[in-house]
Amino acid sequence: EQTYSHPEVTSLLKENFITVRVDTDQRPDINTRYNQGGWPSTVFLDSSGQILTGATFLPPTDFIEVAQQVLRIYRDLIIKGKITRILEKDEDRPFTPEKINYEAKKALFNSDRISYLTKFETDIKERFDALHGGFGMGQKFPHVDALRFCLKRYLKTKDSDLLHILTKSLEAYGEGGLFDHIEGGFFRYATNRNFESPHREKILEDNLKLALLYHEAGRYLRESRFIEVSRLTLEFIKKWLFEDPFYYPSVDAAGSYYEILSREKRERAEKPSVDKTIYTNINGLAASTLYDFSEIEEARNLVQTLYTNYRDKRGFFYHRRLEKEYSLRLLCDQVYPLLALTKVFPEQSQTISNFLRILVVNFYDEENGGFYDRAREEIEIGLLKQRVKPLEDNLILVELLNKSGFKDRAEKSLIEIFNLYREPSIYNAPLAVFLLSNTAV
Repeated sequence: EQTYSHPEVTSLLKENFITVRVDTDQRPDINTRYNQGGWPSTVFLDSSGQILTGATFLPPTDFIEVAQQVLRIYRDLIIKGKITRILEKDEDRPFTPEKINYEAKKALFNSDRISYLTKFETDIKERFDALHGGFGMGQKFPHVDALRFCLKRYLKTKDSDLLHILTKSLEAYGEGGLFDHIEGGFFRYATNRNFESPHREKILEDNLKLALLYHEAGRYLRESRFIEVSRLTLEFIKKWLFEDPFYYPSVDAAGSYYEILSREKRERAEKPSVDKTIYTNINGLAASTLYDFSEIEEARNLVQTLYTNYRDKRGFFYHRRLEKEYSLRLLCDQVYPLLALTKVFPEQSQTISNFLRILVVNFYDEENGGFYDRAREEIEIGLLKQRVKPLEDNLILVELLNKSGFKDRAEKSLIEIFNLYREPSIYNAPLAVFLLSNTAV
Protein backbone atom coordinates (compact mmCIF):
# COMPACT_ATOMS: atom_id res chain seq x y z
CA GLU A 1 0.00 0.00 0.00
CA GLN A 2 2.81 2.44 0.78
CA THR A 3 4.21 1.93 -2.73
CA TYR A 4 1.06 2.30 -4.80
CA SER A 5 -0.21 5.26 -2.78
CA HIS A 6 3.06 7.15 -3.30
CA PRO A 7 2.32 10.25 -5.48
CA GLU A 8 5.18 9.64 -7.94
CA VAL A 9 4.25 5.99 -8.35
CA THR A 10 0.58 6.86 -8.86
CA SER A 11 1.42 9.45 -11.52
CA LEU A 12 3.86 7.15 -13.33
CA LEU A 13 1.35 4.31 -13.50
CA LYS A 14 -1.57 6.49 -14.54
CA GLU A 15 0.32 8.02 -17.44
CA ASN A 16 2.13 4.95 -18.79
CA PHE A 17 0.58 1.66 -17.66
CA ILE A 18 -2.68 -0.23 -17.41
CA THR A 19 -2.81 -1.47 -13.83
CA VAL A 20 -4.48 -4.70 -12.76
CA ARG A 21 -4.75 -6.02 -9.23
CA VAL A 22 -5.25 -9.76 -8.82
CA ASP A 23 -6.44 -11.45 -5.64
CA THR A 24 -4.53 -14.73 -5.36
CA ASP A 25 -7.49 -16.41 -3.63
CA GLN A 26 -9.87 -15.42 -6.42
CA ARG A 27 -7.48 -16.40 -9.22
CA PRO A 28 -5.07 -19.11 -8.04
CA ASP A 29 -4.43 -20.01 -11.69
CA ILE A 30 -2.98 -16.56 -12.32
CA ASN A 31 -0.99 -16.71 -9.09
CA THR A 32 0.55 -20.05 -10.14
CA ARG A 33 1.86 -18.59 -13.38
CA TYR A 34 2.76 -15.02 -12.44
CA ASN A 35 3.84 -15.17 -8.80
CA GLN A 36 7.39 -13.89 -8.37
CA GLY A 37 8.20 -15.93 -5.28
CA GLY A 38 5.98 -14.27 -2.68
CA TRP A 39 3.24 -11.75 -1.98
CA PRO A 40 2.80 -9.10 -3.09
CA SER A 41 4.18 -9.85 -6.55
CA THR A 42 4.84 -6.90 -8.86
CA VAL A 43 4.85 -7.99 -12.52
CA PHE A 44 5.28 -5.91 -15.68
CA LEU A 45 3.62 -7.48 -18.72
CA ASP A 46 3.46 -6.70 -22.42
CA SER A 47 0.11 -6.48 -24.21
CA SER A 48 0.03 -10.24 -24.82
CA GLY A 49 0.38 -11.04 -21.13
CA GLN A 50 4.02 -12.14 -21.29
CA ILE A 51 6.31 -11.17 -18.40
CA LEU A 52 8.81 -8.39 -19.07
CA THR A 53 10.16 -8.38 -15.52
CA GLY A 54 8.91 -8.80 -11.99
CA ALA A 55 9.74 -8.87 -8.29
CA THR A 56 8.04 -9.25 -4.94
CA PHE A 57 7.63 -6.14 -2.77
CA LEU A 58 9.25 -2.98 -4.16
CA PRO A 59 9.52 0.19 -2.06
CA PRO A 60 8.58 3.40 -3.93
CA THR A 61 12.10 4.37 -5.06
CA ASP A 62 12.87 0.88 -6.38
CA PHE A 63 9.47 0.61 -8.06
CA ILE A 64 9.96 3.91 -9.91
CA GLU A 65 13.42 2.85 -11.09
CA VAL A 66 12.21 -0.52 -12.39
CA ALA A 67 9.11 0.98 -14.05
CA GLN A 68 11.18 3.60 -15.86
CA GLN A 69 13.61 0.94 -17.09
CA VAL A 70 10.69 -1.13 -18.40
CA LEU A 71 9.32 1.89 -20.25
CA ARG A 72 12.67 2.68 -21.88
CA ILE A 73 13.25 -0.89 -23.03
CA TYR A 74 9.68 -1.39 -24.24
CA ARG A 75 9.61 1.85 -26.22
CA ASP A 76 12.97 1.04 -27.77
CA LEU A 77 11.65 -2.33 -28.95
CA ILE A 78 8.54 -0.71 -30.41
CA ILE A 79 10.66 1.81 -32.33
CA LYS A 80 12.77 -1.03 -33.73
CA GLY A 81 9.63 -2.93 -34.73
CA LYS A 82 10.48 -5.94 -32.62
CA ILE A 83 7.50 -5.89 -30.27
CA THR A 84 4.98 -6.27 -33.09
CA ARG A 85 6.78 -9.29 -34.50
CA ILE A 86 7.15 -10.86 -31.07
CA LEU A 87 3.46 -10.36 -30.23
CA GLU A 88 2.22 -11.64 -33.59
CA LYS A 89 4.39 -14.71 -33.27
CA ASP A 90 3.14 -15.37 -29.76
CA GLU A 91 -0.54 -14.84 -30.60
CA ASP A 92 -0.38 -17.15 -33.61
CA ARG A 93 1.42 -19.94 -31.81
CA PRO A 94 -0.99 -22.56 -30.43
CA PHE A 95 -0.19 -24.37 -27.21
CA THR A 96 1.25 -27.84 -27.79
CA PRO A 97 2.23 -29.97 -24.80
CA GLU A 98 5.68 -31.47 -24.82
CA LYS A 99 5.67 -35.06 -26.08
CA ILE A 100 7.60 -37.47 -23.85
CA ASN A 101 7.77 -41.20 -24.29
CA TYR A 102 5.43 -42.76 -21.73
CA GLU A 103 7.35 -46.01 -21.43
CA ALA A 104 10.53 -44.07 -20.66
CA LYS A 105 8.74 -42.14 -17.92
CA LYS A 106 7.31 -45.35 -16.48
CA ALA A 107 10.74 -46.97 -16.40
CA LEU A 108 12.16 -43.91 -14.65
CA PHE A 109 9.37 -43.99 -12.08
CA ASN A 110 9.88 -47.68 -11.34
CA SER A 111 13.64 -47.31 -10.99
CA ASP A 112 13.73 -44.05 -8.99
CA ARG A 113 10.69 -44.01 -6.71
CA ILE A 114 12.47 -45.65 -3.76
CA SER A 115 15.67 -43.64 -4.10
CA TYR A 116 13.52 -40.51 -4.36
CA LEU A 117 12.48 -40.94 -0.74
CA THR A 118 16.09 -41.24 0.39
CA LYS A 119 17.08 -38.13 -1.57
CA PHE A 120 14.11 -36.20 -0.21
CA GLU A 121 15.03 -37.20 3.34
CA THR A 122 18.56 -35.93 2.73
CA ASP A 123 17.21 -32.62 1.41
CA ILE A 124 15.08 -31.85 4.46
CA LYS A 125 17.88 -32.88 6.84
CA GLU A 126 20.17 -30.41 5.09
CA ARG A 127 17.55 -27.63 5.21
CA PHE A 128 16.71 -28.19 8.88
CA ASP A 129 17.68 -25.36 11.23
CA ALA A 130 19.14 -27.25 14.19
CA LEU A 131 19.31 -24.11 16.33
CA HIS A 132 15.78 -22.73 15.96
CA GLY A 133 13.81 -25.50 14.25
CA GLY A 134 11.97 -25.31 10.95
CA PHE A 135 13.68 -25.15 7.59
CA GLY A 136 16.02 -22.56 6.13
CA MET A 137 17.89 -19.64 7.64
CA GLY A 138 15.67 -16.69 6.65
CA GLN A 139 11.90 -16.35 6.36
CA LYS A 140 10.20 -19.52 7.55
CA PHE A 141 6.92 -21.00 6.41
CA PRO A 142 5.44 -23.99 8.25
CA HIS A 143 6.25 -26.80 5.80
CA VAL A 144 3.46 -29.12 6.92
CA ASP A 145 4.03 -31.87 4.36
CA ALA A 146 7.77 -32.02 5.07
CA LEU A 147 7.02 -32.55 8.75
CA ARG A 148 4.31 -35.10 7.95
CA PHE A 149 6.98 -36.97 5.96
CA CYS A 150 9.25 -36.90 9.02
CA LEU A 151 6.44 -38.35 11.15
CA LYS A 152 5.52 -41.12 8.72
CA ARG A 153 9.14 -41.98 7.91
CA TYR A 154 10.07 -42.08 11.59
CA LEU A 155 7.19 -44.43 12.38
CA LYS A 156 8.55 -46.80 9.73
CA THR A 157 12.31 -46.48 10.31
CA LYS A 158 12.65 -45.14 13.89
CA ASP A 159 15.25 -42.69 12.59
CA SER A 160 16.00 -40.47 15.62
CA ASP A 161 17.17 -37.60 13.40
CA LEU A 162 13.74 -37.40 11.76
CA LEU A 163 12.07 -37.47 15.16
CA HIS A 164 14.28 -34.59 16.29
CA ILE A 165 13.47 -32.52 13.17
CA LEU A 166 9.77 -33.12 13.73
CA THR A 167 9.60 -32.36 17.46
CA LYS A 168 12.03 -29.43 17.34
CA SER A 169 10.04 -27.81 14.54
CA LEU A 170 6.64 -28.44 16.12
CA GLU A 171 7.95 -26.96 19.37
CA ALA A 172 9.30 -23.91 17.50
CA TYR A 173 6.02 -23.36 15.65
CA GLY A 174 3.71 -23.99 18.59
CA GLU A 175 5.72 -22.39 21.41
CA GLY A 176 7.30 -19.46 19.53
CA GLY A 177 6.04 -16.36 17.80
CA LEU A 178 4.36 -18.17 14.90
CA PHE A 179 1.50 -19.21 17.20
CA ASP A 180 -1.01 -16.84 18.80
CA HIS A 181 -0.82 -17.81 22.46
CA ILE A 182 -3.78 -15.62 23.41
CA GLU A 183 -6.47 -16.76 20.97
CA GLY A 184 -4.89 -19.72 19.20
CA GLY A 185 -4.13 -20.18 15.52
CA PHE A 186 -0.97 -19.87 13.47
CA PHE A 187 0.27 -16.80 11.65
CA ARG A 188 1.24 -17.10 8.01
CA TYR A 189 5.03 -17.16 8.30
CA ALA A 190 7.99 -15.94 10.34
CA THR A 191 9.97 -13.06 8.89
CA ASN A 192 13.17 -14.18 10.58
CA ARG A 193 14.98 -17.32 11.58
CA ASN A 194 14.00 -17.42 15.27
CA PHE A 195 10.23 -16.98 14.74
CA GLU A 196 10.10 -13.78 16.80
CA SER A 197 8.66 -11.54 14.05
CA PRO A 198 5.73 -13.25 12.28
CA HIS A 199 3.63 -11.89 9.47
CA ARG A 200 0.38 -11.94 11.38
CA GLU A 201 -2.20 -12.86 8.79
CA LYS A 202 -3.99 -16.08 9.70
CA ILE A 203 -4.90 -18.37 6.80
CA LEU A 204 -7.61 -21.03 7.12
CA GLU A 205 -5.86 -23.53 4.84
CA ASP A 206 -2.61 -23.35 6.82
CA ASN A 207 -4.39 -23.68 10.14
CA LEU A 208 -6.46 -26.66 9.02
CA LYS A 209 -3.34 -28.49 7.89
CA LEU A 210 -1.34 -27.57 11.00
CA ALA A 211 -4.18 -28.57 13.33
CA LEU A 212 -4.30 -32.01 11.74
CA LEU A 213 -0.51 -32.41 11.77
CA TYR A 214 -0.28 -31.52 15.48
CA HIS A 215 -3.14 -33.90 16.24
CA GLU A 216 -1.47 -36.77 14.35
CA ALA A 217 1.92 -36.10 15.91
CA GLY A 218 0.43 -35.88 19.39
CA ARG A 219 -1.48 -39.11 18.94
CA TYR A 220 1.36 -41.19 17.46
CA LEU A 221 4.08 -39.77 19.71
CA ARG A 222 1.87 -39.60 22.83
CA GLU A 223 2.59 -35.87 23.22
CA SER A 224 -0.29 -34.07 24.93
CA ARG A 225 1.28 -30.65 24.26
CA PHE A 226 0.85 -31.17 20.51
CA ILE A 227 -2.74 -32.27 21.00
CA GLU A 228 -3.36 -29.05 22.94
CA VAL A 229 -1.95 -26.87 20.13
CA SER A 230 -4.26 -28.69 17.73
CA ARG A 231 -7.24 -28.07 20.00
CA LEU A 232 -6.48 -24.36 20.36
CA THR A 233 -6.05 -24.02 16.59
CA LEU A 234 -9.45 -25.59 15.92
CA GLU A 235 -10.93 -23.33 18.60
CA PHE A 236 -9.55 -20.28 16.77
CA ILE A 237 -10.95 -21.54 13.44
CA LYS A 238 -14.43 -22.08 14.88
CA LYS A 239 -14.49 -18.71 16.63
CA TRP A 240 -13.10 -16.52 13.85
CA LEU A 241 -13.62 -18.27 10.53
CA PHE A 242 -16.80 -20.31 10.86
CA GLU A 243 -20.36 -19.21 10.05
CA ASP A 244 -22.57 -22.25 9.72
CA PRO A 245 -22.06 -24.10 7.45
CA PHE A 246 -19.18 -22.23 5.76
CA TYR A 247 -15.60 -21.33 6.55
CA TYR A 248 -13.92 -18.04 5.67
CA PRO A 249 -10.40 -17.97 4.20
CA SER A 250 -8.40 -15.57 6.39
CA VAL A 251 -8.04 -13.02 9.16
CA ASP A 252 -6.17 -9.81 8.36
CA ALA A 253 -2.64 -9.15 9.63
CA ALA A 254 -3.56 -6.47 12.19
CA GLY A 255 -0.21 -6.04 13.90
CA SER A 256 -1.33 -3.71 16.68
CA TYR A 257 -4.13 -6.08 17.72
CA TYR A 258 -1.80 -9.05 18.09
CA GLU A 259 0.65 -6.99 20.12
CA ILE A 260 -1.97 -6.94 22.87
CA LEU A 261 -0.98 -9.83 25.14
CA SER A 262 -4.08 -9.86 27.33
CA ARG A 263 -7.26 -11.71 26.41
CA GLU A 264 -9.38 -9.19 28.32
CA LYS A 265 -7.82 -6.19 26.54
CA ARG A 266 -8.20 -7.87 23.15
CA GLU A 267 -11.91 -8.30 23.84
CA ARG A 268 -12.20 -4.51 24.05
CA ALA A 269 -9.89 -3.76 21.11
CA GLU A 270 -10.88 -3.26 17.48
CA LYS A 271 -10.86 -6.66 15.81
CA PRO A 272 -8.91 -7.57 12.66
CA SER A 273 -11.03 -7.84 9.53
CA VAL A 274 -12.09 -11.27 8.25
CA ASP A 275 -12.28 -12.03 4.54
CA LYS A 276 -15.82 -13.41 4.22
CA THR A 277 -15.55 -14.66 0.66
CA ILE A 278 -16.63 -18.29 0.47
CA TYR A 279 -14.24 -20.32 -1.68
CA THR A 280 -15.30 -23.80 -2.72
CA ASN A 281 -11.87 -25.42 -2.65
CA ILE A 282 -11.12 -24.19 0.88
CA ASN A 283 -14.52 -25.29 2.15
CA GLY A 284 -14.00 -28.69 0.56
CA LEU A 285 -10.70 -28.95 2.44
CA ALA A 286 -12.46 -27.84 5.63
CA ALA A 287 -15.10 -30.56 5.25
CA SER A 288 -12.43 -33.19 4.65
CA THR A 289 -10.45 -32.05 7.71
CA LEU A 290 -13.57 -31.95 9.89
CA TYR A 291 -14.17 -35.58 8.99
CA ASP A 292 -10.59 -36.43 9.98
CA PHE A 293 -11.35 -34.87 13.38
CA SER A 294 -14.52 -37.02 13.63
CA GLU A 295 -16.85 -34.03 13.30
CA ILE A 296 -18.98 -36.06 10.93
CA GLU A 297 -22.30 -34.20 11.00
CA GLU A 298 -20.73 -30.81 10.44
CA ALA A 299 -18.71 -32.21 7.55
CA ARG A 300 -21.84 -33.79 6.02
CA ASN A 301 -23.78 -30.54 6.27
CA LEU A 302 -21.04 -28.57 4.53
CA VAL A 303 -20.61 -31.13 1.74
CA GLN A 304 -24.36 -31.29 1.11
CA THR A 305 -24.57 -27.50 0.89
CA LEU A 306 -21.68 -27.31 -1.57
CA TYR A 307 -23.14 -30.01 -3.80
CA THR A 308 -26.63 -28.54 -3.70
CA ASN A 309 -25.95 -24.80 -4.07
CA TYR A 310 -22.45 -24.26 -5.44
CA ARG A 311 -22.45 -25.83 -8.88
CA ASP A 312 -23.19 -24.29 -12.25
CA LYS A 313 -25.52 -25.67 -14.94
CA ARG A 314 -22.71 -27.85 -16.30
CA GLY A 315 -22.21 -29.49 -12.92
CA PHE A 316 -18.92 -27.77 -12.09
CA PHE A 317 -18.33 -26.14 -8.74
CA TYR A 318 -18.10 -22.37 -8.60
CA HIS A 319 -14.79 -21.04 -7.37
CA ARG A 320 -16.48 -18.64 -4.99
CA ARG A 321 -19.93 -17.83 -3.67
CA LEU A 322 -22.36 -15.87 -5.88
CA GLU A 323 -20.25 -16.52 -8.97
CA LYS A 324 -23.30 -16.95 -11.18
CA GLU A 325 -22.68 -15.28 -14.53
CA TYR A 326 -19.28 -16.80 -15.22
CA SER A 327 -17.97 -19.94 -13.60
CA LEU A 328 -14.21 -20.27 -13.68
CA ARG A 329 -13.58 -24.00 -13.88
CA LEU A 330 -10.60 -24.71 -11.65
CA LEU A 331 -9.44 -28.21 -10.78
CA CYS A 332 -8.97 -27.40 -7.08
CA ASP A 333 -12.65 -26.46 -6.76
CA GLN A 334 -13.67 -29.86 -8.07
CA VAL A 335 -11.07 -31.97 -6.23
CA TYR A 336 -11.58 -30.91 -2.61
CA PRO A 337 -15.40 -31.21 -2.48
CA LEU A 338 -15.01 -34.59 -4.21
CA LEU A 339 -12.42 -35.69 -1.63
CA ALA A 340 -14.80 -34.67 1.15
CA LEU A 341 -17.69 -36.50 -0.52
CA THR A 342 -15.70 -39.75 -0.66
CA LYS A 343 -15.06 -39.49 3.08
CA VAL A 344 -18.46 -38.46 4.42
CA PHE A 345 -20.68 -40.23 1.86
CA PRO A 346 -18.69 -43.30 0.74
CA GLU A 347 -21.93 -44.99 -0.26
CA GLN A 348 -22.29 -42.48 -3.11
CA SER A 349 -19.83 -44.44 -5.24
CA GLN A 350 -21.76 -43.95 -8.49
CA THR A 351 -21.92 -40.16 -7.99
CA ILE A 352 -18.18 -40.13 -7.30
CA SER A 353 -17.41 -42.19 -10.42
CA ASN A 354 -19.60 -39.99 -12.60
CA PHE A 355 -17.92 -36.84 -11.37
CA LEU A 356 -14.47 -38.34 -11.97
CA ARG A 357 -15.53 -39.01 -15.57
CA ILE A 358 -16.49 -35.33 -15.93
CA LEU A 359 -13.04 -34.32 -14.66
CA VAL A 360 -11.37 -36.71 -17.10
CA VAL A 361 -13.26 -35.17 -20.02
CA ASN A 362 -12.50 -31.57 -19.04
CA PHE A 363 -9.14 -31.60 -17.26
CA TYR A 364 -7.29 -34.83 -18.08
CA ASP A 365 -4.32 -35.07 -20.45
CA GLU A 366 -5.07 -38.23 -22.44
CA GLU A 367 -1.66 -38.25 -24.09
CA ASN A 368 0.62 -37.89 -21.07
CA GLY A 369 -1.61 -38.42 -18.05
CA GLY A 370 -2.35 -36.03 -15.20
CA PHE A 371 -4.92 -33.27 -14.76
CA TYR A 372 -4.55 -29.59 -15.68
CA ASP A 373 -5.35 -26.91 -13.12
CA ARG A 374 -7.99 -25.26 -15.29
CA ALA A 375 -10.29 -26.38 -18.05
CA ARG A 376 -9.69 -24.76 -21.42
CA GLU A 377 -11.60 -21.47 -21.38
CA GLU A 378 -12.78 -19.15 -24.13
CA ILE A 379 -10.11 -16.55 -23.28
CA GLU A 380 -6.50 -17.64 -22.85
CA ILE A 381 -3.78 -15.04 -23.02
CA GLY A 382 -0.21 -14.76 -21.81
CA LEU A 383 0.89 -17.46 -19.41
CA LEU A 384 -2.66 -18.74 -19.03
CA LYS A 385 -1.96 -20.63 -22.25
CA GLN A 386 0.35 -22.83 -20.23
CA ARG A 387 -1.31 -26.02 -19.02
CA VAL A 388 -0.13 -26.59 -15.46
CA LYS A 389 -0.60 -29.87 -13.58
CA PRO A 390 -0.74 -29.04 -9.83
CA LEU A 391 0.98 -31.51 -7.55
CA GLU A 392 -1.41 -31.88 -4.61
CA ASP A 393 -4.61 -31.91 -6.68
CA ASN A 394 -3.25 -34.62 -8.93
CA LEU A 395 -2.11 -36.80 -6.02
CA ILE A 396 -5.60 -36.62 -4.51
CA LEU A 397 -7.08 -37.63 -7.86
CA VAL A 398 -4.66 -40.54 -8.20
CA GLU A 399 -6.05 -41.94 -4.95
CA LEU A 400 -9.67 -41.30 -5.91
CA LEU A 401 -9.20 -42.82 -9.37
CA ASN A 402 -7.68 -45.93 -7.83
CA LYS A 403 -10.53 -46.32 -5.34
CA SER A 404 -13.12 -45.90 -8.10
CA GLY A 405 -11.56 -48.45 -10.44
CA PHE A 406 -9.85 -46.08 -12.92
CA LYS A 407 -6.51 -47.73 -12.27
CA ASP A 408 -4.93 -47.15 -15.69
CA ARG A 409 -5.52 -43.41 -15.54
CA ALA A 410 -4.38 -43.36 -11.90
CA GLU A 411 -1.09 -45.04 -12.78
CA LYS A 412 -0.52 -42.85 -15.84
CA SER A 413 -1.23 -39.71 -13.82
CA LEU A 414 1.12 -40.70 -11.01
CA ILE A 415 3.92 -41.44 -13.45
CA GLU A 416 3.39 -38.07 -15.16
CA ILE A 417 3.37 -36.17 -11.86
CA PHE A 418 6.49 -37.99 -10.71
CA ASN A 419 8.18 -36.99 -13.95
CA LEU A 420 7.17 -33.33 -13.49
CA TYR A 421 8.07 -33.08 -9.79
CA ARG A 422 10.89 -35.60 -9.46
CA GLU A 423 13.31 -33.03 -8.00
CA PRO A 424 13.58 -34.24 -4.35
CA SER A 425 12.99 -30.80 -2.83
CA ILE A 426 11.10 -29.73 0.28
CA TYR A 427 8.72 -27.88 -2.05
CA ASN A 428 7.66 -31.23 -3.53
CA ALA A 429 6.98 -32.74 -0.11
CA PRO A 430 3.41 -33.90 -0.97
CA LEU A 431 4.90 -36.30 -3.51
CA ALA A 432 7.30 -37.76 -0.94
CA VAL A 433 4.44 -38.22 1.55
CA PHE A 434 2.31 -39.87 -1.12
CA LEU A 435 5.05 -42.30 -2.19
CA LEU A 436 5.79 -43.14 1.43
CA SER A 437 2.12 -43.84 2.14
CA ASN A 438 1.31 -45.66 -1.10
CA THR A 439 4.20 -47.97 -1.81
CA ALA A 440 1.85 -50.39 -3.55
CA VAL A 441 0.56 -47.82 -6.06
